[in-house]
Amino acid sequence: MHLLELPFSQQDNFSGQAKQWNLYAIAESDGNCSVQDFLNAQLRGGNIKAAQALLAFLDDMVFDAKGPQRWIGTPRCHESVKGEQIYEFRQGSLRVHWFYGQGKCIAVLARAVAKQSNATPKHLAKELIALKSRYQEAAKSGSITFIKG
Repeated sequence: MHLLELPFSQQDNFSGQAKQWNLYAIAESDGNCSVQDFLNAQLRGGNIKAAQALLAFLDDMVFDAKGPQRWIGTPRCHESVKGEQIYEFRQGSLRVHWFYGQGKCIAVLARAVAKQSNATPKHLAKELIALKSRYQEAAKSGSITFIKG
C-alpha cells in the first residue's frame, strides 16, 4: 500500500506551533491519489469555497494536539461507516472519509466525494472498509510505502 504525505506545513505561520498530526492519503504506486485529485478538481471550479474551507480546516487540525478527535461527533465530523471507526470530515457538500492510522497522531484519508445523500452509499462503505483492512494488513506486515507530497 502507498500513502501520500499531504503537504501541510511543519510549523504554523502564526503561532509558531509545530505540526502534531500527520495526514496521509491512500495513493497508487505511481503517486496518483484520488483524494488529492478530487480536492484539486474542486479548487479548479467544482466547489471552490467548500474545498478551500476544508483544506484550511485540515491545515489547522494538524497543529491541534487532539487532532481529529476534537471534531468527532460535531457537525464537522462523524462516523460515516457505523461501527467501523471510519469517519468523514464535512464541509458543505464535500466529504473526506478517513480512519486513524497506526502510530502516533496519524489519520489516513481514504476517499473524497461530493455528498449525494444523507447516508454513505453502501458501495462506498464497502470500499472504505476494504481500504481500511488493506491498510491495517500493510501496517502489520510493514509493507507501507510513504510518498512525499
